Amino acid sequence: MEESKLTLIFFDLETTGLNPDSDEVIEIGAIKVRNGEIVEKFHSFVRPHRNIPSLVTNLTGITFEDVENAPPADEIRRKLERFIEECPLIAHNVSFDRIFLEKFMGKSLKNEFFDTLELSRIFFPQFSSHSLQNLVKTLSLKKEEAHRAMSDTLMLYHLFQKIADERKLSSPYLLHRIKEISEPIRHYELIFGDNWEKRNADEEEFVWAPLEYKNSEVNTLPFNEDLTEKPEQYFSKYVYIQKNLDSNFLSEIVSSSRNKKLTISLYDPFLKDTIIKLAEDMGIKAYSIGNLSKFVCPKEVDHILSNLDLIPNNLKMNFATFFSYLYKTRDFGLFNAPTHVVKNPLLKLLSFCNSKFEDCEYKSICPLYDAVKKAKESQLLIVNHSFFFNSTNLNYNFLFRNTVFLNAYRIIKSFYSSKVGFSLNDFMFFAAYYRLDLLTVNKIRDIFRKLDEKRIGDDVEPAVLELRTIFSRFDNPLLNSLFSNEYFWLERRKDRPMIFTANTRVKSVFSSIKNKVERCSFVLPALGVGNQNNVLKNFTGIDGADLVSTKRLNGKFMSVVPMFLHSPNREEFINEFVHLFGKVHTKGNKAVMFFSSNETMKKVYFLLRRNGEKVKAKGIDLKGETGEIELYLYDTPVSTVHADEAYFIRLPNISSVSYNKETFNVYSTFILKNISLEILKNNARALIFYFDGRFKTPSFRDKFEDVFISFPLLVDREESLLAILSNWHNTNA
Repeated sequence: MEESKLTLIFFDLETTGLNPDSDEVIEIGAIKVRNGEIVEKFHSFVRPHRNIPSLVTNLTGITFEDVENAPPADEIRRKLERFIEECPLIAHNVSFDRIFLEKFMGKSLKNEFFDTLELSRIFFPQFSSHSLQNLVKTLSLKKEEAHRAMSDTLMLYHLFQKIADERKLSSPYLLHRIKEISEPIRHYELIFGDNWEKRNADEEEFVWAPLEYKNSEVNTLPFNEDLTEKPEQYFSKYVYIQKNLDSNFLSEIVSSSRNKKLTISLYDPFLKDTIIKLAEDMGIKAYSIGNLSKFVCPKEVDHILSNLDLIPNNLKMNFATFFSYLYKTRDFGLFNAPTHVVKNPLLKLLSFCNSKFEDCEYKSICPLYDAVKKAKESQLLIVNHSFFFNSTNLNYNFLFRNTVFLNAYRIIKSFYSSKVGFSLNDFMFFAAYYRLDLLTVNKIRDIFRKLDEKRIGDDVEPAVLELRTIFSRFDNPLLNSLFSNEYFWLERRKDRPMIFTANTRVKSVFSSIKNKVERCSFVLPALGVGNQNNVLKNFTGIDGADLVSTKRLNGKFMSVVPMFLHSPNREEFINEFVHLFGKVHTKGNKAVMFFSSNETMKKVYFLLRRNGEKVKAKGIDLKGETGEIELYLYDTPVSTVHADEAYFIRLPNISSVSYNKETFNVYSTFILKNISLEILKNNARALIFYFDGRFKTPSFRDKFEDVFISFPLLVDREESLLAILSNWHNTNA
């Protein structure tokens, strides 16, 4: 069909929540577009059978008063059905809106659905965020009022126009490949017209070009300066150093790599940038190696492109967005890959290597070959903590050198986060990849049907044994790594079962690390908590000397435990907390908040924004943005070097793996203490608030009292707290 004859429907829904089984549509917005022009609009409120939650009102501004006089649902359905006819329907993250729309209409719709989220990932794969709000900002589109049905519909229409323009600029080869991949499940000619492939254009002869990485390697420069302090004390076999990081210490550590090769393991990417700059200034050959399990094998990509039937239909669009990113960036190492690429379900299925480097015809463009070569040659090697928890990595011979673990308290969380999950889709991919017969494929499906009947925590060992039997004949490093573990458990993603596995033998893992490095030291602000002298030493099982060199904080700090709020796991807490924050926060002060739950963080974020606060949240706002108020999960590295106010909402979560509750408390408070010491190291004074029901219990406080930076003030009434803070501000003015 010619583009000028296309009729498209763009739509958006606002709902009472995210659960299609219990939540309802409360607003519908749609526009009809013909020949690129809006020819008709549809808008209506819908009266729900339940109250509108306060979170939805805070997010959208829709109140029950707005919807109580809405037309009857049957009338809205009839009008909407006439409006959409049989036209293609387009929305952002359309799977969500489709479920609610078809539930509202009371039937499955025959219209074809298209997703601007999916399309934006194909045509702008390098963008860090593909939320509608961030795409509008990044592409400088006309901005409408957010989170209202008609305004969001207009914004996604403007977004689609931008996508259509980008399609016209795209290479014929890319368009041809995307159509090949998506053709069984997407009919893009219905929204772009018949000229999707640019039939009149010349198609390029395409081969992957050798990579020229923009990495952190620098040339070695002449440098004759002698250190006034020698760091030998830090590498006398195994050392635990209690110290806040400062520029002198980092310079000393980095300089030591001139005389002997050094590995620095860390958690914080901001710290990595500092170290790379130090190395560059000193003329030291440095290389930052990424997660070697997060590379893409170009040989496997070409194999899939030549055998598209190997990709199950439900993963084809994942492959389309993945291929578009690789085509546009040639970034097989995913050095700058955005979240949607790193979390693509096909990544782990395309990141295994079955070839010997020297025999592989793709080694000139292989990021793994390139990374290993540069790691061997580097004087200073920088890795992430998680690097050491992949058993495959420990086989690389470039690890035998002095090693220092910075942000070392993060090792505990990194270890317990290094789990791997396999879904039915993953096993179906390998079933297709190895062309298993239909009987075996059905057996795999049956295994997961049985898993779907199990509860989280039930035994999954029989299922693992059956799967191991099916796949054991294939020499696949990814599957071998999966089945070599001893501990497996069941989790759910989007209410579908997944088998998770992790190496839980902490002492065994760190014994292997100890045998692979020459000498190592662990650097962190605090060694102990809860009457344990060295928590990290107990965790790793590596016996070594304790070197306490941290100067105590010199500023004036007030630690507060508000006893009058509900516990953070109660629904009432969100409103109570935001209300209290509005009373205690001093405008212009830098405030940081830490959450153990992403859901809680999002609720607080939207409520603060609704109240007009200048708030930024990592993972919600554009990457790199900062604000007067910054929200983090405990897992998130913190860019802030100065905070006037810190708010800790619940203790950090460590792992979904079951283990002793007492151990959980020790590790959680240990991490909390180190985070607070780390972010407050440069402050003259600061307020620190702790919100956790356990801190209301005297026995818990007594056991972990040293988690507080200063003597904790327990306050039973809001009025008392405000009076105390007023006096504290006046005293420290």
